[in-house]
Amino acid sequence: MDFETTQKFFNKIELKPYEDENGGINPREIIKKVENLTLHRMTDSIATQNDFKNNCEYYYTFEYEKVEFKIPFCVPDEEREKFENYELTIDTVGNYKRTIALWKDRENPNISSINFEPIYGDLKNELSIGIKSDMEFNKSELKEIFKTVEIK
Repeated sequence: MDFETTQKFFNKIELKPYEDENGGINPREIIKKVENLTLHRMTDSIATQNDFKNNCEYYYTFEYEKVEFKIPFCVPDEEREKFENYELTIDTVGNYKRTIALWKDRENPNISSINFEPIYGDLKNELSIGIKSDMEFNKSELKEIFKTVEIK
């Protein structure tokens, strides 16, 4: 989750148990308890049911201490161009956030990837596998192939 989305989540939970003697909070202690993180495209009914006040294109669902949360995710304006040509699927696998980015612009070469970032721990340990081709791929097949990639 990005910084803003994480803050929206923190505003919904009790942070007192995570405070140190100086009142500081270690966000990683909280984030490592997040499970089943999944990114979804926003719908009018989800926005209305959850009283989302902004016009975000996506929202996350995840579990934290056996409670499901839905938190809106707005693509920052400066990042919007990077996202517009991709169909994104974001979830968690083990201790990693997995992002599958499938290219959807037929006029340009197909550039798709799978990326793993640690949810907590050493942020230098990331895995990214990409494919670039001027051939058109079946997105469903490519997504299923990417879903088989694991980090052990």
